Amino acid sequence: MAPASSTAVAKTQTKSASLLEASQVHKASEALLKHIQERKKSSSNKNLLEAGNEDSPASAVPIWLVFSTKKHVVDKNRLKPGKISIPHSLNRPDSSICLITADPQRAFKDVLEEEPFPAQLRSQIRVLGLEKLKQRYKSFEQKRELMADYDIFLADDRIITNLPYLLGKTAYQSSKRPMPIDLKPSNEKNEPKIIGKRIKKDVTNRKTPSASTLAKRIESALASARVHLSPSASTSIHVGFSHFRPDQLEDNITAVVEGMIEKFVPKGWNNVKSIFIKGSETAALPIWQTTELWTEDTEVLEDKDAEAAKSIKSSNTKRKQGTYTRSPSKRTKLLGDESGFSPEMAARRAALRKAKNEATNASSTDQLKIDRVKYTQTKAVTNGKAKSKSVRSRIVSAAA
Repeated sequence: MAPASSTAVAKTQTKSASLLEASQVHKASEALLKHIQERKKSSSNKNLLEAGNEDSPASAVPIWLVFSTKKHVVDKNRLKPGKISIPHSLNRPDSSICLITADPQRAFKDVLEEEPFPAQLRSQIRVLGLEKLKQRYKSFEQKRELMADYDIFLADDRIITNLPYLLGKTAYQSSKRPMPIDLKPSNEKNEPKIIGKRIKKDVTNRKTPSASTLAKRIESALASARVHLSPSASTSIHVGFSHFRPDQLEDNITAVVEGMIEKFVPKGWNNVKSIFIKGSETAALPIWQTTELWTEDTEVLEDKDAEAAKSIKSSNTKRKQGTYTRSPSKRTKLLGDESGFSPEMAARRAALRKAKNEATNASSTDQLKIDRVKYTQTKAVTNGKAKSKSVRSRIVSAAA
């Protein structure tokens, strides 16, 4: 069982303070990897292509870190995913990369051809401008082929929110969702924001980062874990594979937890309910849990306030159940006590009561008259039938 935090909410925790216990993370990582390997060996439905090498990346099972928070992390879905640097990359060294850039794409292609850019990384990358993406990949089949051609998709963070429409659900329902990368030159990062009407920039001579800077940013993006945020109390982040060693998985988990607390979770550890790790088809193993279900002191009532709230709740329950009774004064007035009324009102009430009684007596008298008439009519009909029957019998006997 994961250790429960006993840190009071009132205590402010610094950004660097971590409540995660390394021993618990290592224990959970080791147990999960061992379980996945044993499950693979005992499975009788092995893929023939994977049977030769069970530890290959192609046959590896992804491992997820599940963050459970007390309140939603964000208010609405974010099309631009976040990034957290991890010590052990989730991508193969020979992965094919599609770099989607703002127009014109030629400026970024020229940077890749420069000498400081690593030759090995250059051979893995294809640059695709936004306009080329619109022109060449319109149909569903073309978009699916694009997804199948590359292992990793990186996109300029200035245009990444336009890609869901251009790439379609094929990309965003898979593990190949584009990773944002900063393709602005270093001197543009600190430019002040423009207030008022924006002036359209001349994209024909777009500035790009230097070859060495671009290479570092691409390598940094490849060594990061994606964070997809949505209005939910649960967030899952891919942190490793089943072929990782326990210490490698532990390093990635620690880095992702610290990154989530510092960058994405409002109020830090105060808003974290629990943290688990799991495989795609395994149970979740806890690595951290809290005993407090609130995020601030103001959400916790004192004893007196709690008793007052409880009494209000019980009185409301009694009213709903119908146990509420009128006050004696109201009951007396309803039963006919006219001592509290003025003489005019008392006389009026007496007259109304008398009229009501007379109407009731009259209606009962009329009902008696109606019943007497019905009885007389019924008796007459019965006597008539009996008389006609006797006459008929006499005629029959006379004829005989």
